[in-house]
Amino acid sequence: MFLAHLPAGYLLARGLLALPGASSLPLTQQRRLLITGLIASVLPDFDYLYFELATNHSISHRAFPSHWPPSWLLIFFLVAVLACVLRQREWHGCNLFLLAGVQLHFMLDTIAGPIRWLAPFDHTRFTLFHVPRQPGWWVWSYANHFSGWLEVAFIATALWLAWHTCRQHRHPVFVSNRIHSKE
Repeated sequence: MFLAHLPAGYLLARGLLALPGASSLPLTQQRRLLITGLIASVLPDFDYLYFELATNHSISHRAFPSHWPPSWLLIFFLVAVLACVLRQREWHGCNLFLLAGVQLHFMLDTIAGPIRWLAPFDHTRFTLFHVPRQPGWWVWSYANHFSGWLEVAFIATALWLAWHTCRQHRHPVFVSNRIHSKE
């Protein structure tokens, strides 16, 4: 996946915020959790900067520890312990959204790109579908594969949900302004 990580992270975060009990959280905390989910959904790809600047493309950025799911499980565990020791209850929600967003990233990458799910213990690369290389720009290989259309579906769904949410929340304000202007 290339473009769908952020939209998929938005959909996941919105889904988690729709769970029972989440609507009773203060709006500032809901926003914080949504932002955490968005950042987490793209966080593993920050290693791409190192890939571009330091490796001369000699190794895939998915080979780095920042692209190993067990690395993020360790980070999740350490943050959970730290939150308990420091008695920071609000960290637990952000930590869960962090774990969910990062693991979603790896699941999406696994559709058409190899992920080392067991690294550092086993460096076997897991992928669901092989994307055949086509001549020319490498992006066309993905654009002509069903995984490219899956990305379009994630993007369209997230855009629709965001548009629907904005429209729904603006509507009551618009109506109340209209009522007040008639008085």
